Amino acid sequence: MPPLSAWRARWQALPATLRGILWAALAGLLSVALNVLMRDVTLELHPFIVLFWRYVFGTLALLPLVMTGGAGILRVHKPSSHVLRSLVHTAGLGLWFYALPMIPIAETTALGFTTPLFITLGAIFVLHEQVGLRRIMAVVIGFVGMLIILRPGLAEISQGSILMLISAPLFAGSNLLAKLVARDDSITAIVTWQSVLVTFCCVPAAILVWQTPSFSQLLWLLLGGALGTASHLALSQSYKVADITAVQPIGFLTLVWATLLGYAIFGDKPDLWTWIGAAVIFAANTYISHRELVRRGRSDLSGDTPPPAH
Repeated sequence: MPPLSAWRARWQALPATLRGILWAALAGLLSVALNVLMRDVTLELHPFIVLFWRYVFGTLALLPLVMTGGAGILRVHKPSSHVLRSLVHTAGLGLWFYALPMIPIAETTALGFTTPLFITLGAIFVLHEQVGLRRIMAVVIGFVGMLIILRPGLAEISQGSILMLISAPLFAGSNLLAKLVARDDSITAIVTWQSVLVTFCCVPAAILVWQTPSFSQLLWLLLGGALGTASHLALSQSYKVADITAVQPIGFLTLVWATLLGYAIFGDKPDLWTWIGAAVIFAANTYISHRELVRRGRSDLSGDTPPPAH
């Protein structure tokens, strides 16, 4: 068997775009595995308890990275912006975790694709960015995809779907704030402070509904924390080595992972409309990313902060 250094050399010899695509595919698989695991645990524990422990263990998983970089790696320029971002992100997470046991994993993933659409709207109305007609039309088409999934008036919209949709603009707000702080702070600092602050934000809600997890549940939660951190780092690496427009389409694989795992573990069977709507939303997101690349140029876009793993 070739030594580790040989495997590393073979990996580095691959084209950067291919490595970025493989990192993105791994990030999607890890993210779906996290959602499947968290959904399973939320069937037994209150979602706020699950959320609290997921971030406790996620923070612990970041310790080796922080220790390697030293305390200076956590220095930030505007702590208040990180606190605000964590509050917004915690609110979105609370809704997300509450909705997880209510709807199929594939639908959770498909509705999660709407977050970039809200990011574009936020860039227009909050950051006052200039957005052309083509990007606006892509956002409209993306929301048409959302309507295809939910089919209001033709099918009953579940409480879980509503909660998931409300969480999407909150995650978008978190991403917009991440873009702002990323101008001055490192990705490691942003991810670590988010994990620490979200953990503290979850404490009041967790105390109100406290349940002590069993040993086996703690092991699953520990794994969930590691999966969430690994997913975020893999996605960050994919954006580091390849253009976002190159890795964006591979994100649709998350729906495939979600469908396969959801069916194998929970017996979920997403309908055809979920696939069609998700494809429409994802096509709109891919076009928006392309227009963003054209507008900013490759050097600016490659430094964007990827959406955080849940």
